[in-house]
Amino acid sequence: VVPKNLEREWLETYTTIGADIAAYNNPDWASGIQRKMEEEKVPSAVRAKVKGSPVVPGSTVKLFEDGEACLYTVTVLKGQYESGFFTGEEYQNGVFIDYVEEFKNKARERRFIARNFTFDPAAADNARNALDRAQIDSQQMLAQLIKWCKAHYGEAMTAWMHVKIIRAFVEAVLRFGLPVDFLTAITRPKAKKENALHQALDTLYADLALNMPKAAGGGPLDPDDKEGEDAPCVLNRFNPLAAPV
Repeated sequence: VVPKNLEREWLETYTTIGADIAAYNNPDWASGIQRKMEEEKVPSAVRAKVKGSPVVPGSTVKLFEDGEACLYTVTVLKGQYESGFFTGEEYQNGVFIDYVEEFKNKARERRFIARNFTFDPAAADNARNALDRAQIDSQQMLAQLIKWCKAHYGEAMTAWMHVKIIRAFVEAVLRFGLPVDFLTAITRPKAKKENALHQALDTLYADLALNMPKAAGGGPLDPDDKEGEDAPCVLNRFNPLAAPV
């Protein structure tokens, strides 16, 4: 895992991470030091002292990215076996030097997070089949949801309109009193014309707003403040949401 702000650094330097991990027997792939030493016929005892990175150049591939991090694959040599040797008459067993764990530590120092990954064909097939099943289930559920929404949309809108009308009726009676003598209407203002509609209603029903407070300078109040008890008419906003399918 590579932080997004370090992605360029990763691409430019990933082949040098852990440049002091691998001895010449598993060489620094990035520098071509193996060919150079073969041409110069450097003794193996000296070669083992030369270190390099165990990363295979050109092996990094981006798999996924989001807003904060990127996921890359990279191929790293597992390690090398150092053969045994005699110390006098005593034989010292050979040892295996692990490059992977050391590479993880070196990558962590550069703020890269390295994890082991072993490809499992069976697990990959299972994941692919699970994804296919999930897509089929999702399509079926979407079809059912659309069918349900179409069946109940009309009922929901009717109930919503009833609530709006009841609210308008109750507020009109409380504001203007009895007998009931008012008109209920639905208007759809053009874009950015809502304030102009409020002003037009203020002018049209000015006789109902004799006690309506005025803003500084004698002008009307801000339209957002004229839906209270002193407004010349009852205003209820109605904004049904309609998402295309």
